[in-house]
Amino acid sequence: MASQICQRVPGVGVDHAIGELLVATVNPIALEVTLAVQRELQSRLEEADQLAGRIAIIDLGRIVAEGTPAELKASVGEPAMTVTLADPDQRASAEAALARLGTVLPSSPRTVAIRMPDGAAGLAPAVRALDEAGISVAKLDLAEPSLDDVFLAKTGRSLHSDDSTDEPV
Repeated sequence: MASQICQRVPGVGVDHAIGELLVATVNPIALEVTLAVQRELQSRLEEADQLAGRIAIIDLGRIVAEGTPAELKASVGEPAMTVTLADPDQRASAEAALARLGTVLPSSPRTVAIRMPDGAAGLAPAVRALDEAGISVAKLDLAEPSLDDVFLAKTGRSLHSDDSTDEPV
């Protein structure tokens, strides 16, 4: 039953919150289906970024953003740096160390993400700040804004889930 519902769950252009409500109402195993919907929507945003001339992001029945993929991503602004921590218990210290370099973004328990107004030029100060705070880093990424970032900025919710858990975000 779940796979049948997932095949019919909304993709690009359909309100994410309403899709979740529909799945929760129709299917008693809503958690599994919700995760599949979130992953499908994430995939659809990537496709829309490559193929669509214009995109509208709908939240709770309202269009919260629309424009070309480039316009939407530019509206979010700066690149984001994501630091994957070797020790998740250091998250608060890592956020404090990086907060002066940019805006801290919502992220998973194992990561700290910040908007980097200086882009790649802000990487060296970020690494120094983490080192001075004694933060152990497993991985560091710098990414230009994506449609996922636009969705997060406009709705306050992420389509990503931490791969180490089965909880929706």
